[in-house]
Amino acid sequence: MPPKAGRGIPRLTIYALIGVGITLIGLAAASSVLFTQSFPSTSAGTVTADCSDLQEWGVLPAGGGMAIFNCTSYAGAFEVNTPTTATPTFGLPTNATAAYIFPATLGTGSGTGSCNSLSGAVVLTSGSSVTFSTEGSWEYCVDATGSFQGFTVSWSQ
Repeated sequence: MPPKAGRGIPRLTIYALIGVGITLIGLAAASSVLFTQSFPSTSAGTVTADCSDLQEWGVLPAGGGMAIFNCTSYAGAFEVNTPTTATPTFGLPTNATAAYIFPATLGTGSGTGSCNSLSGAVVLTSGSSVTFSTEGSWEYCVDATGSFQGFTVSWSQ
């Protein structure tokens, strides 16, 4: 005999819905999350400044020579945190003939001679990339024929 209009849902449909519900609860219990781990953001490499205003160590000789710049006697000018490539942009002022970077020796003074005599010195060319193959602290050196005006260097990746 067919169900009468308005009498509700047939029993077979109710049993089917109960069965589906029990199955879903069982699946949810069987696939409960044990733990979650989050990965930190990564970058292709980073270079960070140790300060914004550099200081000269020693005194540039009147006739010219090299001038060393870093942040303090215990902090280089910048840090390479992971091997990377970065590009400096700058304009050398009058009397400054070349700019270099070199692995920090900290406490190195300015004097006669040339920056390229420093161990690991790399000449900088504005707009040309520099590859840093290891982590570490770096300082600047500027070759000059006499005193020069201050200037800025911007690094980009």
